[in-house]
Amino acid sequence: MKILLFFVFVSTYCSLSFGQYTNAKLDDIIATYSDEKLLVESSRLLEEGYYAAAEKIMDKLIGKNPENSNYNYRKGFLVSEGRALPGEAIPYLEKASKNIDKNYDMYSGTESHAAVDVLYRLAKCYHKTGNVDKAEENYKAFLAQAPKKTDLTASAQLGLDQLANAKRSMEFPKKNVTVINLGNTINSTAPEYSPVISFDGSAIYFTSRRAWSEGQDEDSKDPRYDFYPEDIYVSYKDFDDVWMEPARLEFCKADQNEASISVSQDERRIYVYQDMVNNGDIYFSDFSTNRFKEIQDYKVAEVNSEYWETHCAVTPDGRTMYFTSDRPGGFGGRDIYRIVKLPDGSWSKPFNLGATVNSAFDEDSPFMASDNKTLYFASNGPRSMGGFDIMVSVIDGDNNWSTPINLGYPLNSTSDDLFYTETIDGRRGYITSTRGDSKGEKDIYEIQNDYLTPNRGAILKGKIITLNERPMPEDMTVSLNCIDCGDQMGRTVYPRARDGVFMMNLEPCHEYEVVFHHTNGATEFYRETLTTDCSKEKEEIYREIFLDADKWLIVQPPVVDTTPVVDTVIPVKPTYLPLAYKRNFGYNKNAPEDENGSLKQFFDGVDEQLKAGREKIVIEVYSSASYVPTAAFKDNQELSESRAQKMQQKVNWHYRNSKYKDRVEVKVVSAVVSGPAFGGDRDNTEKYWPYQFVELKAQ
Repeated sequence: MKILLFFVFVSTYCSLSFGQYTNAKLDDIIATYSDEKLLVESSRLLEEGYYAAAEKIMDKLIGKNPENSNYNYRKGFLVSEGRALPGEAIPYLEKASKNIDKNYDMYSGTESHAAVDVLYRLAKCYHKTGNVDKAEENYKAFLAQAPKKTDLTASAQLGLDQLANAKRSMEFPKKNVTVINLGNTINSTAPEYSPVISFDGSAIYFTSRRAWSEGQDEDSKDPRYDFYPEDIYVSYKDFDDVWMEPARLEFCKADQNEASISVSQDERRIYVYQDMVNNGDIYFSDFSTNRFKEIQDYKVAEVNSEYWETHCAVTPDGRTMYFTSDRPGGFGGRDIYRIVKLPDGSWSKPFNLGATVNSAFDEDSPFMASDNKTLYFASNGPRSMGGFDIMVSVIDGDNNWSTPINLGYPLNSTSDDLFYTETIDGRRGYITSTRGDSKGEKDIYEIQNDYLTPNRGAILKGKIITLNERPMPEDMTVSLNCIDCGDQMGRTVYPRARDGVFMMNLEPCHEYEVVFHHTNGATEFYRETLTTDCSKEKEEIYREIFLDADKWLIVQPPVVDTTPVVDTVIPVKPTYLPLAYKRNFGYNKNAPEDENGSLKQFFDGVDEQLKAGREKIVIEVYSSASYVPTAAFKDNQELSESRAQKMQQKVNWHYRNSKYKDRVEVKVVSAVVSGPAFGGDRDNTEKYWPYQFVELKAQ
């Protein structure tokens, strides 16, 4: 992705392009050039943006003369801007700031002073690391000593304005907000950014510049920053609510950049940023036959342009897309635009969100909350504490946006904070940031809070459970139509392919019709009507539906006739709905937990049937392990058996003190190893995930 920097060199110096010699040639230059020639060569590389190569030269020079202010100035700049490590840059810049010359000559081979700009660089580093007093001191020192008209003067004044915001926010931090680094499974020493969380929080998609384990991308490093290309990864939470090892999406190529932008509510489409044409555009990939397909151009008219389109977000109802562009005609920098789906299914022309949201600076990474009203985005203007901060604005019924509010400290920091995304209830958000505990140039953090929860109305959560262990049909759709909402258009989603989950937002005090189709909406096979409560600000409606995919029938509890039987001694024996529970595991996992309440619902169903008079229930346990080699057990068979035994113990423990304990029998029916043969592709989560499970059945 593009990186915008203030450090601009202007010179008439001419030389060969960096691309015209290899790293071996660079090593030869470092070994043979004089100090004067190396200093000039570093200036050329800086001007062309090859920071990694320039830093190699500076390491050689600073090793020979560690007190040289010019060397320290350049090294500090390269560490802070090239590798985004402001804390590590401060010692170099502090040393350089002791010897400033206003007549600094960048291309002099004998220059030993630092430029006045070193004070600005030092202020930025202190700013990003949260030392507001030292940042303010150096911004003011720079403004006092710098020429009146420089590109950095306005930036320094902006920094002072942002510091004033930071002081206020840090003095009055938001309560009940916890910011947590997602740890080594998600983050690495490489940059990780642009997270997208699934609505229920069970999957996270993100971008990483880590190396491929097979080494295919070794020749594709960006020579400017020495970064590997961008790739998109997905991680799922396992049975213990722990993030599993991320898997790289199938369409990623070793020699290209693919960055995550957003994911549809049903996780059947992922939006991708790629810089193959123009300055960077929006693409997408659709999920089909158990994988994401090759990415395609997003061809809605006038969204992509010859300019820079960096990000997009589609509202949960699928009717509006917000996207970012630096095209002419905006308010300055990158602005947020939107397009709206028209009644005929086409999209409107893009229109700018206006001066309330956009500014003369950059607005980026829009994200619309589940209420279709609350817009989160990042801005690096005077409303920020420093760099990009997360802002929030709400649209009213007349399409007017409220004045954006900074989400405050500690959610925001004095460094860059952007790419906000959240779960459907708003209680867990995820951002990209660089903080004191960051493991790389950028890391992904979880935000736990209890105040980013505006009125979300009602939520319909559903789960389709297929009988006989059939996979979820990919052509099944669920449509939601509001019966008493006037001209409001309906919407359709696909149940999530990996677990049959679907979610939709509802408005309070309305009647809805939920219609189930197959053949991608062509054939209806079931419908249900539901009404949302008028008195509740928040309501959750849950449906667990058992599907006979062979017959396309929803299996429902039969109606039991409670009329007393007359003139017969044969009692009416009631029939009961089959109960089932299934949970997939991560590698080597065997401990059954209940992160989303499904196991509790299974137990509740058993209890209801026993309470209704069922004499006895036999709960059968089935388990499976895939053929991926296990490191925690003797073999995969032992892992599968352990899963079954743990589940059996879990059920027995649940009923140990229950009044129904003598009417519940638990038995292990099978513990097998199944699925495709292991092909050395341990990271292929989608391939092996369906064969790592434990299941309960009560017939």
